[in-house]
Amino acid sequence: MAAAAYGLATAPHVRSTADRELLRHAAQALLARPGDAALHGSALAVLLRDPQVRARYLPEALDCFRDPGSGTRLPASALVAALPVLPDPDAVFAALRARADGEVLRALAALTTPGLARRAGDLVRDHLAGHPEDAPHAAAFVDRRLEQGPAAGPVLRALVLDLLRTAPSAVRSELARVLAAPGGEPSRTLRGELADVLLREEADPSVLGAFLEALAAAAPVRPEERTRELLRRTGRRLLRAPGGPVVFEHRTVELARADPAFGALVARWLTDAEADAAALLGPGARRTVETLSRAAPDVT
Repeated sequence: MAAAAYGLATAPHVRSTADRELLRHAAQALLARPGDAALHGSALAVLLRDPQVRARYLPEALDCFRDPGSGTRLPASALVAALPVLPDPDAVFAALRARADGEVLRALAALTTPGLARRAGDLVRDHLAGHPEDAPHAAAFVDRRLEQGPAAGPVLRALVLDLLRTAPSAVRSELARVLAAPGGEPSRTLRGELADVLLREEADPSVLGAFLEALAAAAPVRPEERTRELLRRTGRRLLRAPGGPVVFEHRTVELARADPAFGALVARWLTDAEADAAALLGPGARRTVETLSRAAPDVT
């Protein structure tokens, strides 16, 4: 078990021929022990990173991946890590597509070369078409790709725009939560660009409500003026949606009640931009937020 765990952890960092030989010997020793079948997946994952033997062990690794019920578990990340160095990735993509669970969708985000990243995005899109319940895993894929910076833009932009315009509301809601998050510096420009598209085009109150919820959660770590801007734009978009004004009022009050930091921000907005806020929140909602702010501890 120690050999499997440490071998798998070490393999991505090995560069010298001598070290590869040591890992190869350990992995092959594990494969030779039929009583330790549960560790064979880790051994195969190590061997897939070894340029000298990966082609020899790929068929066995694919069989192992296709049959997780056999007791031998190969991590999806091991197949994904081997993709950039395989002469023909079709068999690996076929296996990933056939078992496109949450683990697979998250692992695919590690593919950064344009051709492979495009195929990964196509796999995510196709999987969501039949399994919208896996939207949280697809959103995690998008979030991780966003954090890879501008290089991810050409492929990721097309995928997210397509999903925002054609996917079911459950999928769009999960994407809205990702786009409402501030993210790290590498993702900020593209994340903001995609959020702008959502706030221009989205008309479903449930999706905009999900965006508002994530916006409130991120208020403490985003510049206040940016949060106000996004809050204002979300409200204006909801005003044009059937039932949207009620959603905006109720969710804003609920979120202000649940999160004193967000409540204080909304209260300051009511004071600093009274006319702007009054156009989006009715008198009852404004009074409730102000009352909550006075009763809450100082969170500024």
